[in-house]
Amino acid sequence: MRGVIIRNCPACERIRASHQARLFEEQQEPANPDDPGSPPAPPPDPYAEAKKLVTKLTGIVTNLIGSDPKLYEALVACRVVDHPQGESPRFRALTGLRKVIDLVEKGETNLQVIKDAYEIASGAFVPPMFGKRQ
Repeated sequence: MRGVIIRNCPACERIRASHQARLFEEQQEPANPDDPGSPPAPPPDPYAEAKKLVTKLTGIVTNLIGSDPKLYEALVACRVVDHPQGESPRFRALTGLRKVIDLVEKGETNLQVIKDAYEIASGAFVPPMFGKRQ
């Protein structure tokens, strides 16, 4: 079932419905709380918030692995930390996720284009010239 998108999933529909209901309620709040006649506040940008959280989480985990050797060893063993010689360690589990969010936000609908961009951004892409040697 990996890679298959279920478009009519009941659980997804419930999540979408509850999210849309919250956005409707938030839009009813006035932009200026002191002036109830002011126009409604614009809804928050979920893409900007997601990108901000991805960046923040990556920074927090990178700092944490720098101070906790046991966590560093565990994440290196799980292959979610990259530590090239002479450089600082980097938390790579979310690398490429920001690129996916950017593409979807810009309206990209071709899943192959999104997947290819993710693989390049995350470092999972292996050029064909090198892939044949293995």
